[in-house]
This record gives sequence, C-alpha cells and structure tokens, in this order.
Amino acid sequence: MSILDESSLETFEERGSRLLVSHAKTDHDQNHLPVWFNLEKFCRIKPLVNQYFFSIFFTHLSGLLILIFVRSIYQTLSLTGKSKNLSATFYRYLHTCLHVKKWYEGKIWIKNDDAYESLQMVKTMHQTVSNIQNKGKNDGENVMAISIRDMTLTQFAFAGLFVLYPHKYGFSTKKEDIETMIYFWSVIGYMLGIDDDYNLFIGDYETIRQRCHRILDQYFRPSLLAYERDSVQMADQIIQSTNQFIPGLRYKSYMKFIWKSLAMDKEWPSKPLNREQQFWYFAKKMIIEKFYYFWAVRFALNQLLRFTLFTMQFSFLQRLKTNQLAHIDQQIQ
Repeated sequence: MSILDESSLETFEERGSRLLVSHAKTDHDQNHLPVWFNLEKFCRIKPLVNQYFFSIFFTHLSGLLILIFVRSIYQTLSLTGKSKNLSATFYRYLHTCLHVKKWYEGKIWIKNDDAYESLQMVKTMHQTVSNIQNKGKNDGENVMAISIRDMTLTQFAFAGLFVLYPHKYGFSTKKEDIETMIYFWSVIGYMLGIDDDYNLFIGDYETIRQRCHRILDQYFRPSLLAYERDSVQMADQIIQSTNQFIPGLRYKSYMKFIWKSLAMDKEWPSKPLNREQQFWYFAKKMIIEKFYYFWAVRFALNQLLRFTLFTMQFSFLQRLKTNQLAHIDQQIQ
C-alpha cells in the first residue's frame, strides 16, 4: 500500500516534507524509464491531447494557480526570483507550457529527443534550486525545499483536476481517457524523481480518485481558504502574464471559476465582481463547461492556442511581450 493510501496524510507530510526527490534514476535503463513503463499505453496521450489541447492547458494553469497557495510551494517559487514581476513571470510560465507541450508531443523514452532533453532540463533546474535552498540541511531530517511531498502536490496541480472534475474543465469524462492522463503523469512523475510510494498516479482508477480527494481536502482547500495575500499577488501576476498568450484571463473571474469548480465550502473571499469581471466569469464558464464540447468550438480554441504557443517561441515576440509587461511593472511601482 502506498503511503498516500493511509486515511490520514500525516505520515506523507512528516516523511515527504523531509525527503528530496531522486534526480538520477540509476537503478534501471539509461533513459530513466520505470520498469512498469508501457509504450503503447503512454502513446495513447497524443490523440487525446490533439482532441482536448485547449482544455488540457487551461486545466494545467488552473492547477498551478491553486498550487501557489500551498505555503511551501509559494516560498520556493518566490525565493527563485523568477516570479518577482510580470516580465519574469511571463518567461517562467510560457516556458512551463512549452516544456509540457514537448512532453505530450515528443518521445521522452528516446535519449536526445526534444521531449527527453526538456525533462532533463527541468530536473536540472529543480536540482539547482534544491541545492541552493537546502544548503546546510540534511535530507530526511530537515523540512526541505522541493521535497518529495511538494512534487506530489505538483503532480496533483498538473493532473488532479482531470481526475476529480473533468466536466468542469472541458475534458473527456470517459474513464479510459482519464486513465490515459493518469498514466502519462505517473511516468512524468517518475522521470522527475518521484519514488513510486509517493507517486500520486500509480494504482487503479478508484484508488487514485480517493488519493486526489484526500490531497485536495487536506492541502489545497485549507490553503485556498487561508487566502494568503502574497499568494494572491503571485496568482494575479501569473494570470496577467499568461494573458499574453491565453487571452481573456482576468484574476477575479478566473479565481471565482476555480473556486466554484472545486465546490468550496465557503464563498470566495473577495469583493463582488464588477460587470466586466462577471462577464468574463460567465463567458469562461459557458465556453469551458458547455460550448467546448461542440466540435467546431473545440477545434477553434485548440488551433488558436496552438498557433499562439507556436508564435511565442520566437524570441522577438517574447521580447515584445516582456517589454509591454515591463512597462506595466513600472506603472505599478
């Protein structure tokens, strides 16, 4: 039984917060694949991503927004300095999208493939930050930055909402499609150093659903209800910067959408939305929950996001966007 299957997550918290992920899997093949890797199952993700491209990245962004309300995650992100302003935040989350896109579309099992190299780059970045922020600490004794607990919570941020609320985010509600997403992120989790005992997505469908419910109830709901001001500020920056390549994002309307999708016990702790914010909230809700299931709407939104991410790979466009955001940063200061 996984440590995540205990009725209380106290052991997961106590041990997982003090353990670092394994950044180099040396006990298996040279490509760092798990012994349980199944290429046929893994490749089922590609047609699914083609069909739900916009929904998938919208869900990833939603998960990352709730992730930064977890205190340990916020502290790690803030200390890197890569979210200190809109320009830096734009670079961070644009490149996060581009990395994940490579993982979905590439061949992570082949050394030197772009997707494989992208994963190695992310692992190296994690290890660099971990080495800096954990200097003087002892693995297994002190609470660590980028701990294995934090990586498990990050797994939830990327894929937990597909498991619990696929209908709220425009994703397929078919069990086999959700299982395909689960399997993909179980492999990614392994390749990023998460031990099997802490890997949220190893197990049968119902077991994983129960784990996700526990993670949501014991970590994400309390963190969102605390509604820390500095996490709010970072979430606002992420939405403003991401709006450069996913248009129509507004902080209050987006956070209310997430809040409602999670069926939070309390009302969203913010001032009522004005008319413009209400418009964006209801537009988002109708498009994602209703219209996206129509083929023409899904095709249009998928292609629009694909085109936007393609153009954002050009350095001159990135410079243009960062200059615009730098101007906004100056006005805020």
